[in-house]
Amino acid sequence: MGYVVFFGISMAVAPALSCVLSPTALSISKRLIGIVLAAIAMEMLSDALGHLFPAWVAHAG
Repeated sequence: MGYVVFFGISMAVAPALSCVLSPTALSISKRLIGIVLAAIAMEMLSDALGHLFPAWVAHAG
């Protein structure tokens, strides 16, 4: 539930924040968010593959 509130507030504040930040700061923040999303996607993918192929996880350590 906390995530929903956080993202709701983030979406409400985003237009005002984009007016305050410089184009360079916006570009950097977009790249950082992209890296975070890619990391989350890789974690979800590896977790799903671990559930599909449990022998891979057993040999991991």
